[in-house]
Amino acid sequence: MSDFEQSVNKFISGLKNFQELDLVFNPWTKSDGQYDIGEEAPKIRCENLRKYLLMRENANYILIAEAPGYQGCHFSGIPMTSERLFKNHKDIFKGMKRSSNPQKSMGQPKTVQKDGFAEPTATIVWELMVNELCIEPDNFVLWNTFAFHPHEKSNLLSNRTPCHHELKLGRKVLDEFLKLFPTQNTRKIIAVGNVAKATTVNFGYAIEEECCVRHPAYGGAKEFCSKMRQLLEK
Repeated sequence: MSDFEQSVNKFISGLKNFQELDLVFNPWTKSDGQYDIGEEAPKIRCENLRKYLLMRENANYILIAEAPGYQGCHFSGIPMTSERLFKNHKDIFKGMKRSSNPQKSMGQPKTVQKDGFAEPTATIVWELMVNELCIEPDNFVLWNTFAFHPHEKSNLLSNRTPCHHELKLGRKVLDEFLKLFPTQNTRKIIAVGNVAKATTVNFGYAIEEECCVRHPAYGGAKEFCSKMRQLLEK
């Protein structure tokens, strides 16, 4: 086992052992009887994340957004990545498995989808990076300032902005993630959205102003893509 693989395994163990918080779903340790495929769901998400990280040891670009959403990392186990991408891009996500229960599909937005959720942010990010900018999938790694899924009370299929207390508690996880990919001349860290920008700056991470881009959600897709083209086509 390589040093990097040992570090990845240790990192995932840290995610699993992170303290429980109210209104926060930990995809890598919690199992939801209503929407998950079964009790094995957290294990599936851990293995998805493990495979994802191991393929990116030499990634040159690191994109850090806000927090996981119910349409993406909550079920896929991978930040800014939806289960629908697993189905539509099997070559990129080889061996990745869905953890949501397709039998719970009701054909409505707020229920599990037949082919897995399609998260708008995930679709925009992957389409831009791989199809338009032609960056190899293993040459960029996606993560979040707060690693876990903050949701509204009594509704796992919802999203909310992580509060200051949660961001502060999650700093250790972000520190450990960045240790997996130490910044060198060939690495570029990009903060995606205002929460990511403010939090990384407050935590003292050296991220250049030009490497802070708008989040693609809530009408920000055009501006996000434009800024990313400027950054990565240089």
